[in-house]
Amino acid sequence: WAWDGRQLWLLQYRPISDYGWRRHLTAANIAEILPPQPSRLVEYAQRRAAGSIPAIMARWDSRVLQDNEPFSALFGAASYINNDLFLARLADWGIAS
Repeated sequence: WAWDGRQLWLLQYRPISDYGWRRHLTAANIAEILPPQPSRLVEYAQRRAAGSIPAIMARWDSRVLQDNEPFSALFGAASYINNDLFLARLADWGIAS
């Protein structure tokens, strides 16, 4: 909608599409240490290990726990690093990315 002082104009008409919030995920680093399709056991072990990373980071910055964000996320039966969380912490700590 736009108002020109005299008249209300409809600028564009289209249905509102659903675009939910998405994380930026990356396989960098994980791809360096795991094969492209690790076994379920290896994938499970990696997810368990990644679950402790926020607690370790929180030793230096408690805001990490306030984020309530996982360090890695599962997509299509594979783990990916939550790059949004990682880059946000680097920015908070004054580290250029």
